[in-house]
Amino acid sequence: MKIKNLITSVFAIVVSLGFVNLAFAQDSITRTPWQMHDGFDQFDSAGNVVPIPFEPSCLTAPFNGYFVTASHGALCEFDVAEIPAQSDFNWAPAPNPDTIGFGHSNASKLGAGTCRLVGDFTYFQTFVEIPAGATVTSFTIQFNGMDDGSIVSVCDGNSCAAVPGSHVQLSNGGTTDLSSLVSEGSNRVVITQVDDCATGNKLSSAIVVLNGVTVEVPPPVVDADGDGVPDDIDVCPATPNGVTVDAFGCPLDTDEDGVEDYLDACPATPAGVAVDALGCPLDTDEDGVDDYHDACPATPAGAIVSASGCSGAQAVSLVCGIADEYRNHGQYVSCVAHAVEDAVAAGLLTDEEGEEIV
Repeated sequence: MKIKNLITSVFAIVVSLGFVNLAFAQDSITRTPWQMHDGFDQFDSAGNVVPIPFEPSCLTAPFNGYFVTASHGALCEFDVAEIPAQSDFNWAPAPNPDTIGFGHSNASKLGAGTCRLVGDFTYFQTFVEIPAGATVTSFTIQFNGMDDGSIVSVCDGNSCAAVPGSHVQLSNGGTTDLSSLVSEGSNRVVITQVDDCATGNKLSSAIVVLNGVTVEVPPPVVDADGDGVPDDIDVCPATPNGVTVDAFGCPLDTDEDGVEDYLDACPATPAGVAVDALGCPLDTDEDGVDDYHDACPATPAGAIVSASGCSGAQAVSLVCGIADEYRNHGQYVSCVAHAVEDAVAAGLLTDEEGEEIV
């Protein structure tokens, strides 16, 4: 457009919402980054965009022997616009997700001689999250640098209703009341922007303001190790990929033995049992019986042991104790003889070894 001072003007849509009862927490209201959709462009055989013709009933202003729309961005131009479904795969981040930042003064895709006969539509959506019980006194979308016109819709899913009075043309602003169209929870807000002349095509910025305060897009959640716990609360920010973590972002240690599950070769160690670097109970004498089960934790290397970790000689000693504990030596000798017999029978002692003990 040639009227540059109009293109760069700022205007606002002020919305009054009727929520009451609870105090309004400004930082509890958020919105998603702006997304942009190029619309459902058709292309000719040369790959050029085929713009959408306006309805004949919209062409009411005589111009050089034919009729065009009454003005740039006229309200009736939007009758042929089709807002994409919110899940349409062609939605993508706007050039500036915070403010939109779309287009420039030479960005039009329209051809010469089509001014105010056809349109090229671009769509922008954000989701404004209003918590239950919030008191909101104003909802403002402040536009800057628009060519040629826009209209605001509030959608319930894919059912979108253009807001009466939200239509804007270049420098012409509007004030509207969205209280009957918005609700607590997620509110899909869509801006439909039209380019109707082969010069500029842009929407420099659209700032969402509630209660006089800009509703910021929450900072992106950074989770460097990809464990599902944001870095700002992740106590273990370098967890290996795929490792299951707790609420603090640290690898699970189910048996609480100090060795994380993904490294733990023995993940069900009983509480309080000392473990090695692999998370398995210690076996100090390496006899195959874990220390916490081993009645004889200092068995000589290579000795055959019982289920309780005792060699034959240790088993005899364990059963009979020492001679000084008996009233007469005969009782002690009798105990040793029976214990040796049991150890030989269990394969813990050879006959020769048994005879040496007795």
